[in-house]
Amino acid sequence: MENNEVLGSKGLLKKHEFVRILIQCLYSLGYKNSASCLEQESNISCKSSDFEFLEKQVLTGDWDSSLAVLDRVFDDSRDDSRRNTALYLVLKQCLSEYLRRGETSLALSVLQKQAQVFRVGREKIHMLAFDVITSKEMEPGEVDSCLVQDLRRRLLAELEKLIPTPVVIPGRRLEHLVESAVMNQIDTCMYHNSWDAVSLYEDHRCGRDQIPSETVQVLVAHKNEVWFVQFSDSGKYLATASSDCTAIIWKVLDDNEVELMHTLQSHQNPVSFVSWSPDDTKLLTCGNAEVLKLWDVETGVLRHTFGNNDSVFTVSSCAWFPDSTRLVCGSSDPERGIVMWDTDGNEIKAWRGTRIPKVVDLAVTPDGESMITVFSDKEIRILNLESLVERVVTEEQAITSLSVSGDGKFFIVNLSSQEIHLWDLAGEWKQPLKFTGHRQSKYVIRSCFGGLDSSFIASGSEDSQVYIWNVKNKKPLEVLSGHSMTVNCVSWNPRNPLMLASASDDQTIRIWGPGKPSGLRIFVVRSPRTWSRVLFIYIYILNCYEILASEMTQPTCSMIPPRKSVASFHRRRGRSVVRMLLQREISPNAKFVSRKRWSKTRSYTMKQTGQSLLSWAEAKSLQHLSAKYCSFGLSPKSTIAAAFSSDGKTLASTHGDHTVKIIDFQTGNCLRVLTGHHRTPWVVRFHPRDSEIVASGSLDQNVRLWNATTSECIKSHDFRKPIASMAFHAEDELLAVASGHKLHMWHYNGSGEESTPVVVLKTRRSLRAVHFHPHGAPFLMTAEVSEIDPLDSSMSIATSVGHLRYPPPPAIVFTRPESSQDLPLVPTPQTVGRNRSDRPELGNIRRFIQGWFMPEGHSLEGGVSFPVQPLANWVQSEFATPLSAAATELPCTIKIKVWQHDIGDPFALMKSDTCLLTIQHVVLCSEMGAHFSPCGRYLAACVACVVPHAEIDPGLQTLAQQDSGLATSPTQHPLTAHQVIYELRVYSLQKESFGSVLVSREIRAANCLTSIQFSPTSEHIMLAYGRHHAYLSNSIVTDGEATSHFFRVLEIYRVSDMELVRVLPSSEDEVNVACFHPSPGCGLVYGTKEGSLRIFQYNTAATSNFTGPNTYPDENLSEVA
Repeated sequence: MENNEVLGSKGLLKKHEFVRILIQCLYSLGYKNSASCLEQESNISCKSSDFEFLEKQVLTGDWDSSLAVLDRVFDDSRDDSRRNTALYLVLKQCLSEYLRRGETSLALSVLQKQAQVFRVGREKIHMLAFDVITSKEMEPGEVDSCLVQDLRRRLLAELEKLIPTPVVIPGRRLEHLVESAVMNQIDTCMYHNSWDAVSLYEDHRCGRDQIPSETVQVLVAHKNEVWFVQFSDSGKYLATASSDCTAIIWKVLDDNEVELMHTLQSHQNPVSFVSWSPDDTKLLTCGNAEVLKLWDVETGVLRHTFGNNDSVFTVSSCAWFPDSTRLVCGSSDPERGIVMWDTDGNEIKAWRGTRIPKVVDLAVTPDGESMITVFSDKEIRILNLESLVERVVTEEQAITSLSVSGDGKFFIVNLSSQEIHLWDLAGEWKQPLKFTGHRQSKYVIRSCFGGLDSSFIASGSEDSQVYIWNVKNKKPLEVLSGHSMTVNCVSWNPRNPLMLASASDDQTIRIWGPGKPSGLRIFVVRSPRTWSRVLFIYIYILNCYEILASEMTQPTCSMIPPRKSVASFHRRRGRSVVRMLLQREISPNAKFVSRKRWSKTRSYTMKQTGQSLLSWAEAKSLQHLSAKYCSFGLSPKSTIAAAFSSDGKTLASTHGDHTVKIIDFQTGNCLRVLTGHHRTPWVVRFHPRDSEIVASGSLDQNVRLWNATTSECIKSHDFRKPIASMAFHAEDELLAVASGHKLHMWHYNGSGEESTPVVVLKTRRSLRAVHFHPHGAPFLMTAEVSEIDPLDSSMSIATSVGHLRYPPPPAIVFTRPESSQDLPLVPTPQTVGRNRSDRPELGNIRRFIQGWFMPEGHSLEGGVSFPVQPLANWVQSEFATPLSAAATELPCTIKIKVWQHDIGDPFALMKSDTCLLTIQHVVLCSEMGAHFSPCGRYLAACVACVVPHAEIDPGLQTLAQQDSGLATSPTQHPLTAHQVIYELRVYSLQKESFGSVLVSREIRAANCLTSIQFSPTSEHIMLAYGRHHAYLSNSIVTDGEATSHFFRVLEIYRVSDMELVRVLPSSEDEVNVACFHPSPGCGLVYGTKEGSLRIFQYNTAATSNFTGPNTYPDENLSEVA
């Protein structure tokens, strides 16, 4: 009798059933002794009592009892068919044995009585009688007892398959259950792409190393854009077609390397299509303005040109039949239609006439039964070539290409609406599966099936990337970067699921292989624009090595060993040079000790070198920048906003003359001026994946989407309030727009109601900024003007107090008329003298300079060799008043919120319970005043905070004592202005430390701050200042009469320890906006209140000082405390 004991954490498994299945499995695997022992120990039998009784009756030939047991077993079953079959088999065996023994009367009695008693149908009785009469086994003769027992056991085996559970356990039940569980895990694994058996020791989970995701080879042989690529059916060959009027046959070697085999040169126009014969011996090539040609694969010789007597017979696409002797082609000329040929050029059949529009693409299914044709009128026609039955599928958008799955059950089409539709060939689906994410609006983009059982779809894209989807998910699984221009076509090797090829307008074919989760990788060049950076790094390493090597050969130090050991010393130093370059110069991260809550301790590994090279390049390039102003002609008034395109080639800026300007970053030339706004555009953004799309939001309440190449306004919308900020989503065609008190989500590529912006958030005060997470993570940041509440005292305690590192003092340079030599007036190690403490004027100046400009712990000892009183007067007039005013000149603040935002439901209202983080009292003068790091792990902002009374700066305390009536902070906190400081803070977005302050630093001119931006590697932060302020004084140059005052307009800090590593000064510029180039080490740009735009790029000729017209004084002052 079964008990109710259960197993498993969920309590879903009955112990009795589980043990029975285990016993059955042991018997089926041949472990009979083990199975028998388990039965005895558990007191659970594999077979039920009913089946054991049935088995006994069948083996002893007690057919009446056998029929009675079966009838009882099936009594609760609704499957009459299985019941009748089981009874039929028993009756058949019974009659067989009766007739063999010559007991005809008993056999007839069974037919007449037993069959009716057990409700066996009339048809079964007739069939049984027929089998009895015709069966040779039924003939009377000697009865072989062994044969009878064998037939009875066969009968039991057949009955086991028919008797319902739990009387009988289905055969190999445990294997079936385990296999089903494994298959379910495989079905939910988005990366599964292997025929190998899976392990039962752990849950099945594949990584990205199971699909081609890294470039393993770049093929460069074509002289123009490559439009088509296709592997042969055996996967041993690859064919490419190009606008250089050639096609190339490549051979895939055993190690998956690809080498050039033949260049096919006979076409007079671009070749846009190729097709392999199923036996891999022949190749077809054609083009929109070209004829169809047949080539021999082995020799590369042209075998035939189809329609040779008809010079206008141009072919747009072609396909083979499975026998490799027939082919079909479609013409772009409707009068030519579709023609079936043999390989000798004989026309077999043709489909022509007015009802045959222009053929865009066609394919033949692998079994040769159906032909699928795409026409220019958005129709897909599926013709059964045997029955001539045709089915028509209509799409709403223009179709550009077609691809059929390896099993011939499905096909995909690319649409100009940036979607890929998957249809079933049988026509059972009413709607297709849709895949989105890639870019396609102007060109023909071709996709393909691939991987194990055609489980994946790959596609090119106009944003120069390759997209891969699993057919079970409409969102891209992988986005592969490498090409620099539009990717026109992709092809997945049908015999190697880990090999993919892509063809691009950049004239290259890339071979993609599986990603490598571990192992030695010095660096990977992921895009062509990276080559310049890698070359710079390589040259710099060589220069460093030569300099160090030259220094090694000069015994300038007593530590140099005796001459006899110099050679071995050099070898050891040579090894240390490599180690130094790898672990220190190339990997600056390894220099810094991890800070509290920053991350786990960083340890250097070789596989990190690729990223470390970029980090090193960025850090070095910041020390060698050259500057130039963009050429605008007439002054465009103020520069308000700026943004780089995703490829970094261009940048867009907005100006007070109501225009958006597109600038070439390399030359600084203005390429295009976008006009249409009626008031100043306040914000500009490039599309994150398409460098041709740029959006601008204006005070005229409109958002406009532009084509940056043609200057055409693609789309616009009136939001009825001035546009403060907007942001593109990293993955979806979604634009967030902050306008007035509302946050809108706009599917700008939609049609009808789908294209209408939806309000997802309403605020009490105005919104100032909105930013999506840079990698599409479910984070959305908003900035809202703070409520004025004089009772609010929620200002946080400063985190940087106690280890402040203030900027160094300004360098004051006096130029004598009779000398070209500049003498520093502020004491330096070269001018500091002794016994000068008796001069009280100098002491006052020294205390003044030290109190306001020098780092803590630094002092000015000694004296100077210059007239002090004039300097004291000048300093008092220039600095005393501004510094006193600065103590109370505090900016208004806003609050930042980080929300949870699901791109799967982008129009859902943002409620308070979805707010993950709130940061109060943030200084934000523009929408670029807070920034997500490009790595996606950090958030930077400037925050007002409270200094504990014991740690208030002495200088501020002195001012407070002198004027106790100073105003309170404009933030309306019940605190004196001298108790408030401003910190640049980096917040964590990582799960384990979300919302915590990782590192911070006090800044002294928060009221002048206009931009906060992370660098591309997320290892530096740039601050931009929009006003000349005493705290930002960098250097003063005077000749005794005229004085030039240089102020810091940009400061760049290293994120890991908040050290100031770079300062960019100017005597005239006041910066409204600043941003880094998207590629590490490539530079930055800032725009000014006067309307200029200044570009900074890596100066390859720079060593320690700038030269030339684009330089400025004091550029390389030592700024690190």
